[in-house]
Amino acid sequence: MPRIAAPRLALPEDDKRKYDNHLRKTLGKRGISTIKRADLAELPDKLAKHSGPTLSNHVVALFNRIMNWAVDDRIAEFNPGARLRKVGESRPRERVPPEENVPGFWLALAAMETMSGEHMAPAEKGRMLSDQASNRSPKVRTSRDLVARSAVGSGPSTLTAWMM
Repeated sequence: MPRIAAPRLALPEDDKRKYDNHLRKTLGKRGISTIKRADLAELPDKLAKHSGPTLSNHVVALFNRIMNWAVDDRIAEFNPGARLRKVGESRPRERVPPEENVPGFWLALAAMETMSGEHMAPAEKGRMLSDQASNRSPKVRTSRDLVARSAVGSGPSTLTAWMM
């Protein structure tokens, strides 16, 4: 990856790893201006097969960002990866915190109510309760269960008004 391009990338360490592991292997030590579209023809399919569509699409996007930078700085005349098709669908991951982290999250939300982010705590509480209701966190049924199971204490005396 050109040293000049690196500071312009959103996540330089992550992008450098993708470049080193995937683009450098495909393109070798070729100069940016010598890269042809045919050099990239099989890259998205290979990556999708071995690493999944999300990584494949990210590597194609990285290549396009680098080449667009090269075109803007007149290092290359065109971007050979322009309109290079993406492979498959990138699906967002569904992430649910481990049960032991949830009580701490509730306590952090309670602390947020005293800060300038009062508007966030009820929204996050509602989101957590809806996740629990949809069985994404099957062992926990209510906010009372969360506090009762936590190291914070048990019983109604440990619940704040917003948890009831």
